[in-house]
Amino acid sequence: MVSGQQLCDLAESYVEALNKGGIPVIETAWEYMQSSELENAYRNTLEFHKKELNSRILPSLPSPEEKVIDNLKLLKTESLNNFTTHTLGDINNTKNQKYLQKLKAEFHLGKVQTKKKNTEIIIKACQNILD
Repeated sequence: MVSGQQLCDLAESYVEALNKGGIPVIETAWEYMQSSELENAYRNTLEFHKKELNSRILPSLPSPEEKVIDNLKLLKTESLNNFTTHTLGDINNTKNQKYLQKLKAEFHLGKVQTKKKNTEIIIKACQNILD
C-alpha cells in the first residue's frame, strides 16, 4: 500500500523525469520510495527502541542479569517487528538487510551498555552495604 506522501514523492519523481526530457522509470521511482521508507523505518525504530529502553528497562535496574537479558531480547523483537511492518517490499532484499544489520548493531551496543550499567548499580549497592 502506498501512503499519500509516498504517492506525492512518486508523482514528483515522474514529473522531474519528464521535465528533464526523460521517461519515468517505475523501478527507479519504486527504489527511491523504498529507500526513503527504509530510512524512515530505521530512524523510527531506533527512536522506539531508545524510548522503550529508557522507560521500561533502565528504570527496572538493578535486576538479575537474566531478567535484563530477557527484557532486552523482548525489546529487540518488538523493535524488529516495528521495523519490518514499516518497510516496503521484500524484507529479505539487500537494502532491507543492510538496515536490519545496522539496527542489530545498535541494539547490541544498547545491550552491552545496559548490562554494564546494571553491573555498576549492583556493585555500588554492594559497596554501600559494606560501608
